[in-house]
Amino acid sequence: MKFFFKIFIIMILFNPFSFNLNKNNFIQSNTQLVYASGVNGATTGTNTSSKSILLENPLKNNINDIPTFIKKLLEVVMKVGVPLIAVAIIYTGYLFISAQGNPEKLKKAKDAIVYVFIGSMILLGAYVIAQALQGTINAIRG
Repeated sequence: MKFFFKIFIIMILFNPFSFNLNKNNFIQSNTQLVYASGVNGATTGTNTSSKSILLENPLKNNINDIPTFIKKLLEVVMKVGVPLIAVAIIYTGYLFISAQGNPEKLKKAKDAIVYVFIGSMILLGAYVIAQALQGTINAIRG
């Protein structure tokens, strides 16, 4: 378990995603509140305060609705989950090799490979179901 936790922490620390914490994302002027959307540009609205703030979509990448957000979220889960499954399979192979005929260690290794298989089926099944639902919804919308 500690091994998987270490791998998880390493994957989080070296993930390919980063946050844009640039101070220039917020612009102040007089009596307007400006909302910036990722695709349609900026729309303005009046605010009772004396300051104006530009609010950018923090998700960017054209994520403007929930189905797109779920699709992107599943893509991230797959990018993290598939390498984690590969590492888990390698680790269970190591458990089989290190068991050296010991029945208790072999049982532990067999249980581990079953759990890895179940977890991978859940991960890949969720992705397949989401893709099927998205295709069905897009077909209904036309």
